[in-house]
Amino acid sequence: MMNTRISAGFNKVSKICTCCNVTEIKLCMAKNEAESAVVSILSDKDVNNAYFEIVKGNEGFEVEFEKEYFVSCNGVMWPDAIAPVDKFDLKANELTNVLMRFTTTVDTEAGKYRFVIALKDSDGNVMFEYTVRVKVWNFALPEAYSINTAMSIIPEFINDKHGVTDEAEKKELYIKYYEFLLKYRVSAYDLPFDPLDERADKYMSDPRVTSFVLNSWADDETLKKYQAKMSSNPEWLKKATFYPVDEPLNMEHLGRLASRCYHLEQLCPDIRRTSPFFVDYRVNSTTDQLDVLIDVCDLLCPKLTCFDDKFFYDGPGYHNPELLSEKGSFQSRMDKARENGKQVWQYVCWEPGKPYVNLYVNESGLDHRILFWQQHMVGATGFLYWSTTWWKYVSDPWTDMATVQGWLTDKVHGDGSLLYPGNKVGIDGPCASVRLEAVRDGIEDCEMFLMADKALGRDWVLAKIKAVTMDVKNYTESGDFFTAVRNEIGNELEKALNK
Repeated sequence: MMNTRISAGFNKVSKICTCCNVTEIKLCMAKNEAESAVVSILSDKDVNNAYFEIVKGNEGFEVEFEKEYFVSCNGVMWPDAIAPVDKFDLKANELTNVLMRFTTTVDTEAGKYRFVIALKDSDGNVMFEYTVRVKVWNFALPEAYSINTAMSIIPEFINDKHGVTDEAEKKELYIKYYEFLLKYRVSAYDLPFDPLDERADKYMSDPRVTSFVLNSWADDETLKKYQAKMSSNPEWLKKATFYPVDEPLNMEHLGRLASRCYHLEQLCPDIRRTSPFFVDYRVNSTTDQLDVLIDVCDLLCPKLTCFDDKFFYDGPGYHNPELLSEKGSFQSRMDKARENGKQVWQYVCWEPGKPYVNLYVNESGLDHRILFWQQHMVGATGFLYWSTTWWKYVSDPWTDMATVQGWLTDKVHGDGSLLYPGNKVGIDGPCASVRLEAVRDGIEDCEMFLMADKALGRDWVLAKIKAVTMDVKNYTESGDFFTAVRNEIGNELEKALNK
């Protein structure tokens, strides 16, 4: 006996019920977008060299199949890593998940499509047929990315896990990781080449690259060169970022940040400065930390929890609840900062946990996507995540995702690691994760929301988003409801743009 189910790609399927065979799904998507479904299969006997074959469809689409791999989180197995697969084995009484990714181009024709995809055994016998109905809306997401991102790739860890020691091979490996992230709409902190190197120019000019970090502590001559080169090209200048201090927690950190930012402003007045933060405290009788950050930073990057006033003004270790009445809500302060020309992004890291959403392995895949709906809800236009390859504390990411154990906590899985070293499965480069898939999908949702803001009005879009996530602590757990609201937004946007 064999059981199967096809469901939305953001579902992290760890078991399927007996005789629950579901073999049809509907997806809605724009042009220049990717959407996925996950096929889950449970067989009572071994089947070697199974494979998928597209029997019908595939016009104007790229269709890819990637196997999901399970990793233990406190003894519970969760699907996370994904890798391209042609043929795969089904082990008796062991769940197998395969992600089907459908990607359109700007030239894909709008309309309704029907794919029939057969699961076959090694002899070509059909075990199941799946029907994927795809509606392509008559609008395209922009080819130049609008949603800003910044995430790091740590060379020492990817070199170590791939066993690379030659300097030329190290550079080649980094480029593979960097360009792989771009396919997921993610810009890494560091360009493959020094920004002053002409080889970096093509990356800085790439419309998919939305940010890159410059050395905030470089000598003055180098800083002047940054200013000269970046100001020579408006696109480069828009993306260049100084990131001198991470998460200031006290007056010493804040003073160091302010001092450096003032120095950077003197030598590089046109290049933006940022410092991610998550707490507030009183600096003097009239000023709090946020006042200083707004003064010295062009790009404000709060942790998403800051949009919960209770957390921001009266959170663990920082009790200044009176600042709320003195200064106003965090949301209102960010809105005012934007009106005054500041940029606002958001981030998460090893915290927060529930009731907030994050990017943990052992967390609902829907949470990851809702994270970006919350981003649009609060008015942030970018997402920062501190690392995609934090493997310092794990010997093998494929079997251990407690990435901050022995440092922060062993209860969090996947923090700082959205990629896997592909050599484990015969790939000379990175493999993605179910979470990175959701990140890209969430970013694409935000691209659609920006278009809808202009065509339908931000108030209308916010009403739809708040049906899914009322605030940063309250949101739906229903994938069906989430999908219905997303489809409604897409349908209405299509009507508005094609009157």
